[in-house]
Amino acid sequence: MFESLEIRNFRCFESLRIERLERVNLIDGMNNVGKTSALEAIHLFSGKFPVYPGLRRGGEEAHGPLERRFEYERTMCAALFHDFEEASPIEIEGRLRDGHRFLAALRMSSEDGNSIDLPGQQQSAVSEGELKKRTGTRSRLEDPSGRRISMVLELWETTPFRSPDAGGAFAVSYVGAREKPSAVLDAERLGMLEVVAEPYDLLVSLRVIDPRITRIRTITVGQIPVIHGDVGLGRMLPLTLLGEGLQRMASLLLAIATTAGGIVLIDEIENGLHHSVLPKVWRAIADAAKRFDVQVFATTHSYECIGAAHAAFEAQSDYDFRLHRLESIKGEVKAISYDRETLGVAMDAYMEVR
Repeated sequence: MFESLEIRNFRCFESLRIERLERVNLIDGMNNVGKTSALEAIHLFSGKFPVYPGLRRGGEEAHGPLERRFEYERTMCAALFHDFEEASPIEIEGRLRDGHRFLAALRMSSEDGNSIDLPGQQQSAVSEGELKKRTGTRSRLEDPSGRRISMVLELWETTPFRSPDAGGAFAVSYVGAREKPSAVLDAERLGMLEVVAEPYDLLVSLRVIDPRITRIRTITVGQIPVIHGDVGLGRMLPLTLLGEGLQRMASLLLAIATTAGGIVLIDEIENGLHHSVLPKVWRAIADAAKRFDVQVFATTHSYECIGAAHAAFEAQSDYDFRLHRLESIKGEVKAISYDRETLGVAMDAYMEVR
């Protein structure tokens, strides 16, 4: 698990360091302070290019002529860099508890031919020395006239390499705040759990949301596999028709259970969940994260969600939870971490921690 993370030159972060990380980490703060951006930065450890900002955040995908799509994607790529500073690479550096280090570096590069003008971009500050490049991938943007640029994502790591595969530093799953849950993906993940030697009983956790549910099955209708649930209505129905909370809970836990040894990112974790069930939701997340050795990073706007998480982890044998509040101080975003004691004092005194 990561002990600390540093994000450099990404969106609103010139340099942000988050320390004293635990197995489950909740990030809060005011609007537009960078909570979702922090998750998107960590996602680069998957070895995949970031989803363009407009898509994951509820915008529209670019359509129409290729030239228009090029301009749209060019703008979105430039917006990934802090203050549009494309001359410096984006860097996300993580340090594990044993001192092993990882770096994801994203840079914009012009290509031969009719390339567009780009500033001469610096190489990563750690390209030589302790960290060695493990892999690099390139995504090209090009329009009909031949204008082209590339986004280059490189993964660096302390030697000897510890990464599980060539695709990324870690297995990473992202559960968005505004993205419609994928019923097909959830069904696929449930199927993955059903074939492992030690199956995970998802049904027990779903009863936190609806105690009536007695069984779940993956049923294919019109060649589309969808998880169905039985809540005593005489026939099984898709989870999508049994309430947003039930579907949200299933998506969260299935993401954790099928990302063993990796990282799960959850934006606005309380979405679709009633405040009265949040303590039980957090207990289910704590159990799944520990069982599958997953490190969780989630964001919230909800004071009730923070209180529920604190109460849930206080009831556990291990308080492996940390709240990280992002604040803009003199124009620079800083992370303030709350451990068990300081968060408890703050909650008891009704201090502002969101």
